Amino acid sequence: MRSAVLRFFLPLVSRVLSRFCRIDKRIWIFGLEDPAQGVYELVDNSKYLFLVASNEFKGTIRPIWISWTRRLAMMLRRRGYESYWVMSTRGLEFALQAGCFFSHMGRGVMQEMVGCGRALKVELWHGIPLKTVHESVQANCVVATSESLRNVFASCLGVRPSQVIVSGYPRNDALLRTVNGYDIGVRRILNSVLEVKKSARIVLYAPTYRDYLSTSPDELMKYLHIDKARLDQVLRENGACLIAKFHKLLKHSNASQGLEKISERVYAINEPVDLYPILTQTDVLVTDYSSVFFDFLFLDRPIVFYVPDCERYLRERGFCLDFDAYTPGAKAKSFEQLLLALGDALMGNDQFVRQRKEVRERVFDNVDGLSSERVIRCVMKILDL
Repeated sequence: MRSAVLRFFLPLVSRVLSRFCRIDKRIWIFGLEDPAQGVYELVDNSKYLFLVASNEFKGTIRPIWISWTRRLAMMLRRRGYESYWVMSTRGLEFALQAGCFFSHMGRGVMQEMVGCGRALKVELWHGIPLKTVHESVQANCVVATSESLRNVFASCLGVRPSQVIVSGYPRNDALLRTVNGYDIGVRRILNSVLEVKKSARIVLYAPTYRDYLSTSPDELMKYLHIDKARLDQVLRENGACLIAKFHKLLKHSNASQGLEKISERVYAINEPVDLYPILTQTDVLVTDYSSVFFDFLFLDRPIVFYVPDCERYLRERGFCLDFDAYTPGAKAKSFEQLLLALGDALMGNDQFVRQRKEVRERVFDNVDGLSSERVIRCVMKILDL
């Protein structure tokens, strides 16, 4: 109910107040568009671009995080970042004055508020479109990862190819260097992962959302025929533990409790959380159609694709890119094959080093930890700063 009121009320108030506000091109607004995300909104490309802009370009520009919760705004201010609650006087004031707004989720309430149509809108997006995407982000610019994918990004997100900025994703900077503030909002979970890491290698299981299933993680595990006892055995034999990080659209029954132990060597992260600090601690990634594996290529570690429903997913969702050509790792179509592939990866039988390098070079023009800086300098040039 509260979200629905905010979705209606804030754009309306903003349109009225915007008549009295002057745009300042130096004010850059960040913040997730969906009020329902609350404190978990500090994630993905928006998070890392905001951190780099605040740490390395302060004085040239004024990055501000407009938060849907007072808690997150206070957390950021305690760490030295400028942030305000969306319903505060200053939050509304800066949103209306902003010369630029950054999003990674497409359209939303914030997009209607900021500058009331006068601000430059930059869509950072949240993945390389392996699976079919049909969005209309209504942005002036869209960030992409390589020149070869310029037309794919443009087609999927409903913009012209000339509106695409090939800079790389800001979130991938955190995989190559330490970004100050990376632990904000994820420290408790990260500490739990580091505690597990002391005695075992980490296998991260990060499956995508399936429209044809319910929003229960338990149903997904049952649908994919995952036998926790046999999985435990393979993990124990190889000195590893598995941490499952489910898609944010799956409803967690035990939210905000950190790592939940669901069998001897299997844990689950039961809340939406920034995945990228956890990726750096991951030894083997198990996924399916989630584009998180593209990011994991920066670390050059083994990937296993568990895809028992590949034909159904292709039929009901489809792919923008050739699935086999762009997925450098073992394809397991049954739980037996998953156990074999996972065992091989943990024992060091890595046959996909060359293929990972080829795919990485195809989808990323830059592997240098400077993607945030490229986005910032490009936007500064557009705004003539």
